Amino acid sequence: MNGLYRMKKEKASPRLNMIFNNIESSYGKVPNLYSIMGNSENALDSYLKFSGAQNNNSFSPEEREIIYLVTSETNGCIYCVSAHTLKAKTLGLREDEIIEIREGSHPDPKIDALIKVTKEIIIQRGNVEQETADDFYAAGFNQINMIDLLGLITEMTFSNYLGRLAKPSVDFEKAPILSGEVII
Repeated sequence: MNGLYRMKKEKASPRLNMIFNNIESSYGKVPNLYSIMGNSENALDSYLKFSGAQNNNSFSPEEREIIYLVTSETNGCIYCVSAHTLKAKTLGLREDEIIEIREGSHPDPKIDALIKVTKEIIIQRGNVEQETADDFYAAGFNQINMIDLLGLITEMTFSNYLGRLAKPSVDFEKAPILSGEVII
């Protein structure tokens, strides 16, 4: 865990306990990654506010989960891949569709363009080939979507990096590891 451990509620400040209680009311528990993030009250509070604000962006809930899945898969965080696989299923995405998304493609051209631009932004550290950007815009997305996409990637990359660094146990159904992937 690299010295990063779960913050116990009994050791938390009153403000952090209030944050934990809000998380519990949404999730039924404090997920392990959030309890680790809670070691920095500021980081957890800021993350939750930023994350909540992302729900008001230009993407549908299903598109957001696709972005979260691609980002988590590309960054190699099994904790976040598992969390967003579960969330994607609650939004109606099928298991085989989720696997396709994680593998980097989809038969629907709009979803495929979203997957490819997300992955390319991450791998190329913010750069995108002109053809990939053109495909994204041709699929019906616009400049607002591109900016919102960066916000979602930023949000998820923070939790992915914390998940990789802290290596929390997955406290819900673990997503299958895809063949040949290196994921922590």
